[in-house]
Amino acid sequence: MKYLYYLVCLLLIGVPIAFSPADVSAGTVGKLNGVVADVSGAPLPGANVVIQGTRRGATTDAEGYFLILSVEPGRYELEASMVGYTAATKQDVVVQADFTTTVDFNLVEAALQAEELVVIAERPPVEPDRTFSRYVVDAEDIENVPLARTLDEVIALQPGVSLDGNLRIRGSNNASMAGSNDTFVEIDGVRLVNNDGFVAPTWMGINKSALQEVQVVTGGMEAEYGNAQAGVISLVTKEGRDAYTGFGEYRLDLPAKRHWGPNIYDHPFHAGKVDWSDPAFTNETDPETGRKVHERTDYTGVFGHYLEGSASGPIARDVSFFVNAAHSRKAPIYPSALNREPLNIQTFGNFVTRPSPNFKVKLGGVFAYYEGFDPGTRGSRRIGGSNTRIDPDDPFAGQQLDTDGGVRGITRGGRNLFLPEGHSAAGKQNFSERMAYLLFTHTLSPTTFYEVRLNWQQTLTDTSDVPPVTQGVRRDSKGYFLPRDIYSFKYMDNKRVRIKADLSSQITKGHFVKTGFEITRYGLYHHEEGSRQARAFTIRLAGGPGDPIIGMERAHPIQYGVYIQDKMEFEGLVINAGIRFDAMDPVKGWRNIATLWMFRHYESLTRFRNMPVTEDLPFLHAWSPRVGVSHPITDRSTIRFFTGVFRQFPDIQNFYQREFGGTGEDRDVNGNGQIDQMEKYNSLKQFHHAVSGMSDIEPEKSTSFEAGFDWNFAGKYVASVTAFYRDQMGIITNGSTSWRLEEPAFGYDGVSSRGSGNRGRKWSRGFEVSLRKQFSNMVTFNVAYNLAWTKNMNNSGFRNWRAYHVVGPSYVMSDRYFVGVDARADGQEVPHAPTQEERVQLAERARAQLRDYDSRIGEPLSDGYWNAPVEILEPGIYAYTIGRYNTPTLQSGIDRRNILSGQFLFSSPSDFHIAPLASLRISLLYRLHTGIPFNYTPPTGPRERRTGPISLVSDINLEKEFYIGGAMTATAFLEIHNLWNDKADMTTGFDWIQWGKQMPDPDNGTYLKYGDGDIDRYDQGLGRYPRNWVVGARLKF
Repeated sequence: MKYLYYLVCLLLIGVPIAFSPADVSAGTVGKLNGVVADVSGAPLPGANVVIQGTRRGATTDAEGYFLILSVEPGRYELEASMVGYTAATKQDVVVQADFTTTVDFNLVEAALQAEELVVIAERPPVEPDRTFSRYVVDAEDIENVPLARTLDEVIALQPGVSLDGNLRIRGSNNASMAGSNDTFVEIDGVRLVNNDGFVAPTWMGINKSALQEVQVVTGGMEAEYGNAQAGVISLVTKEGRDAYTGFGEYRLDLPAKRHWGPNIYDHPFHAGKVDWSDPAFTNETDPETGRKVHERTDYTGVFGHYLEGSASGPIARDVSFFVNAAHSRKAPIYPSALNREPLNIQTFGNFVTRPSPNFKVKLGGVFAYYEGFDPGTRGSRRIGGSNTRIDPDDPFAGQQLDTDGGVRGITRGGRNLFLPEGHSAAGKQNFSERMAYLLFTHTLSPTTFYEVRLNWQQTLTDTSDVPPVTQGVRRDSKGYFLPRDIYSFKYMDNKRVRIKADLSSQITKGHFVKTGFEITRYGLYHHEEGSRQARAFTIRLAGGPGDPIIGMERAHPIQYGVYIQDKMEFEGLVINAGIRFDAMDPVKGWRNIATLWMFRHYESLTRFRNMPVTEDLPFLHAWSPRVGVSHPITDRSTIRFFTGVFRQFPDIQNFYQREFGGTGEDRDVNGNGQIDQMEKYNSLKQFHHAVSGMSDIEPEKSTSFEAGFDWNFAGKYVASVTAFYRDQMGIITNGSTSWRLEEPAFGYDGVSSRGSGNRGRKWSRGFEVSLRKQFSNMVTFNVAYNLAWTKNMNNSGFRNWRAYHVVGPSYVMSDRYFVGVDARADGQEVPHAPTQEERVQLAERARAQLRDYDSRIGEPLSDGYWNAPVEILEPGIYAYTIGRYNTPTLQSGIDRRNILSGQFLFSSPSDFHIAPLASLRISLLYRLHTGIPFNYTPPTGPRERRTGPISLVSDINLEKEFYIGGAMTATAFLEIHNLWNDKADMTTGFDWIQWGKQMPDPDNGTYLKYGDGDIDRYDQGLGRYPRNWVVGARLKF
């Protein structure tokens, strides 16, 4: 029945695909319209409007109206012509994705004017059809902010986006515990999937110079965007044209000390241990290798390098290419394994062909490769204990052991500082991201076109040079770690295949309807092993059915999405209304770990092989209605409103992951004196529910509201104000939950865990204000200010905090119930089935247990109450829960109250009357944010909520362009980052609250000897690094 229900849902929305229009390629193209009239204003039917340099155009109707759909973002030249009239051309017509650009023409009769009329089109300062907060940055805007060195930095300068490098939008999550990322990222309308790993970074894969346009949606999202709650980052890439073009840039980061305080080798955390004048210290050697242990490395004298280049042009008639690549070798902040960034490269390319004016094919691909050093961070958990060492004689007691002797750096209290160059305890990790996509665009008529996108994406992580065993921790005479081997590796190979189809049509002048569907099939495979100590071992898996060690298969869940949307325009009023349906099918091959792992015959890694596969899992689904409205107040101002619901599925790995660990040796189950293949890892037990696959998680839900005002109050100046509110419910978080199993053979068996669930809730509210001046008189600027409050509540409201899973008689009588295990000759432990007589006796005992728990329903307790039972996925097993109201707890890690960024550009023309200042560009960038709120307990009185110190930084760029010849220009530039050498002091606590004091006391002995060396205080703000100088050159043709 459930599949019939979902089929009906798909048909209700999907059938219009065949009869009505659809999405404009998920926000990657725009449209042109306008009216062609004579000088008196009378419409000219039958006039031709052509996009110069293309075979695209339209003919006006009886009212002189024309429409050109599916136009890629960029700057164009339009020509309008008609027999008996002089042709007119408008240059610099800007087209933006998902926006309508209106261009009107007034043609002069040929007898009155013989020459063609050429007019420079002006970009409208206020977009009349903007119904939600969307900020568009085109290729020219990107060039005007050279201080934003990466795509991330370009995006962070938009209103509503955080400045601290994590691309949070209005306080959203970017990679929570469960791996969810609230932001939707797409390249040319193809989504970059990042919701199937243990973390969900916002990887975008495109270098800055490869972009034609960037759109950042911080408020409402149209119905075409699903499985996201915060916003959209839409990237439209450049394409080749009829002429060959090229771009190259080289940056040289000059040597410097890139952190505050003294040189790390003279840092106060070495007090009493480091004495460079002592020969015994400087000459000490490693007893295993004979290498001198205590050697300084010149990490402050290293140059940083960055190289990026692109090329484009025609291959044949109607066929073009574009390629781009970048490579960086950043200098280190602190001593590191190589004192430079390991090997990395990021590339992009596409081929475009237009066999006819109505058909376009685009083939694109992204490849990124990164190398890294593995300190051996896996294998850090213990069964029944923590991952810390309690040693009263160890001054660093309580710190994690994960990286003892792992990789050179300042970790572990600086005790890894003297590890040799290139040492990596657990080998090297290789990361790669690969994506290929194929796009078809077919214009069926002047008012209708469709697009089909096919794409494949792979995220691959592997580890090389892995040591076979883990060595014990080694130290020198001063307690610094010596190099050692750690057995630890990670292999992840996640693949996705996706199809997306959209149909778009301008049904009437007032209705532009979009509808489409998308299907994503995942291929999830994740295997980690680690042993940070010889007797502590961990295995982490995420995948489908099969043997967890010798033959685990991929998991192949499928996600579906269908949407329909209508953009209605009436006399300036724009209404954008739509609805979306999303569904996820975990498909077959899933094991009900959440319940069955508590049975003794399934609790270990080798016994896990016997766990039955659940054939019919919950089919998650969600509806998301959305509507936005925009209306002009005057010809220079508009108001807008948006409200909508956004649903996001749990990260894929939440359904399939499992983790096992232990400290004991493998057991010789069959008694043959050796550990056989099937006995390997039989001492590893299943970890708690938080790292086991779960079936009871629902999609997170956000409800958003926003209202805004855009005003072109003078000339080129535009101000925008937006008020927003978002209520996010059912956030997946950890929470303390006690899981108990009551079964008739062994009785009561309890496990205390911190299982994951939809327990969190978050409110975000605030204002976004922007003031910008379009380029004129050699100057442009853009200022963005965000005032926001974000409250994150964990484990709030009524919830089930203790669960008793009680086995009923029907389950006991089924062939899925076992008592204990038997050992086979090969060493595999298999469940032991009771006899029929034993089943009858155990079933009666189970019936008595159910009666006992039934009698407790509604019984009040001191800290909660008993709920009615719920039959879980395993028929015959019932969950009796104790519910209680949780007092909300605050989390402040994402609550930045004030965020301000300002961009300023002065650019003189090549014919400027002061020759030395000709072709000169000066760019300034200013960023500020307040500290993170924290809970402060004063000496007397209740706990208070306070905010940390302000962090700010200013950058400057100076460029001089030189004309070489033809279309070739060269540019030399100088950048100074953190111009005023501002520190981001994140000190909190009593001295800061009471006196505003951040530095150590003036008579502090350590301070007098070493200076201000508290590195941690400066590690979270904008001014986290001292002033930095960069020089470089750029070549364009």
